[in-house]
Order: sequence, then structure tokens, then C-alpha cells
Amino acid sequence: MPTSCIDVFRCGSSMPIWLNGTLPEIENDVVSLDVCYRGFMDCCEKRTQIQLKNCGTYNVYLLKPVDTCNARYCVAERIRCPLGESSRTGYEPNCQPINITFKGIARVQPIEPNHDVYSNDEHMLKFRCNVNIPVENKGHVFDLKWDLNGKTILANDTNTTNIKEEDFIQQAVLTADDLKRENQTTMGFKLKCSVRARLFPNSVPTVFQESEEFFAGIMVLLIN
Repeated sequence: MPTSCIDVFRCGSSMPIWLNGTLPEIENDVVSLDVCYRGFMDCCEKRTQIQLKNCGTYNVYLLKPVDTCNARYCVAERIRCPLGESSRTGYEPNCQPINITFKGIARVQPIEPNHDVYSNDEHMLKFRCNVNIPVENKGHVFDLKWDLNGKTILANDTNTTNIKEEDFIQQAVLTADDLKRENQTTMGFKLKCSVRARLFPNSVPTVFQESEEFFAGIMVLLIN
């Protein structure tokens, strides 16, 4: 549910209902929060309370029946943070002002395998996310995100967040084992990588800078 005032006639209703509070951040926490009925003249023309539970990777809402025919709870898959703000996910809730800028350019680059079959996994294909780190971001830490065929992977990997600049080139590598865990065992897939910066570990991140799509495979072009 949106956690800030929304416009009238959103979510197919002339009186959409939004969550006036902060979602619980600790797993298994249950909280009671206000929800507001958006009116024509007031962001919170009427209010009531619902209960929420943090279930780790998602929240459960215990909603009350609405008492007005034209009211409806407003639910969206995700709402991006306003311009100039960000959060851990880049979406609401908990958006905060960004205190740094980051304009690094990311690029997916295949790492040529070692042809010595006896050198452990060095003969396996890998990919590196190369990024030119601007001078103004020297000393900052960085988050890395990989997208495989349009799906974000390794999202919960601790090695992809708060990476020091000097460690980035070693940690920004997608291995064959990473691909196997996603059941990608053949060529013919699409990759993107994205990078964002933080002033210090776990501070408010910038918006992700996304690479162009890289096709890992053989593409046949038919010319008339």
C-alpha cells in the first residue's frame, strides 16, 4: 500500500485508501497503523486502523471492511521513490533524500576463460560488471545488481552490497555457479548489471545506473 498521500481517483476509486505510517522492519513484528480515506479536500478525510505483520520478505495486512461504497484500499506492486529520494529497494516505503550523486557507466564484460582444464573453475565462463567510478565517488561504497533474462538475481547476496571501491573489480563477477543456481546452464541468455553508490555502508543509496543489455550466445542475423 502507498505510504504517502495519493491523488483522488487513484486505484479505480474516488476515495482511495492509503497507509499513514511506516511498515514494520523487524521480522514477525505486528503493528497497528492508521489508514486514510483520501477525500477531495483532505488527504485524510477519514481514518481507521489496520494490523500489519512483517513476514520477512513480505508483509501481511489485516484489513477492515470499508464503510463507504466509493472507497477502496489502494494497492500497487511497487511505487518508486520520488525524484531525489531513495531507499534500500529504490521503492516505497522508507524513502529518504539522497545526499550524493553517482553517474558511473556500467558495462557487462565477459571474462575469457583459462583454457587449462586442470585449473579448477578458471576454464568456466564468467562475466564482470565494469564501471567507471567518478572522482567524486572515490572512497564511497557500492551496491551491485544482476539481471538475468529480465529477472533480478543474487538480490540477497551480502557480497553485492556495501562493496568497497578497491574490492569492486573482484566482487563484481557473475560465475558459472551463479548461473547454475538460476538453472541457466546453456548459452543464449541476456544479462544486465546495475551499480549504485552510498556515502558509507547502509546509508541512503543513489539510483541504480544500469548497463546496456548483453547477449551471451550466438545471434544469427538474416539480411535480405
